[in-house]
Amino acid sequence: DKMGVDHGLAGRDGQKSKDRRMKRTKKNKIIATRALTGGKRKEVIFDEAARVEWLSGFRKRKQERRKYGLAMEILKKSKKHKDSMKEIRSDVVDEVDMEDINSNNVEDE
Repeated sequence: DKMGVDHGLAGRDGQKSKDRRMKRTKKNKIIATRALTGGKRKEVIFDEAARVEWLSGFRKRKQERRKYGLAMEILKKSKKHKDSMKEIRSDVVDEVDMEDINSNNVEDE
């Protein structure tokens, strides 16, 4: 529940008057901003060479993205291959260890 400012209307503030107040507040903010900045607006200057480079660079940027994606795919495949090889090696080592343990148990008996 927002407590609004009493404008002397004893709670009978209509939507139209609220809208007018909001519009006036916006207008006052704009006037204050212009007074602070000296009323001057910034001028937009286009660099024609940069614009042409950006417009003609779509193909280049797409090729760069594609090249990067392929490089990432190759890295992921090699990492996956390394992980699978590591898994295979650890399985082989586990099997050899089990054979050693079994052969030691047979020799003890």
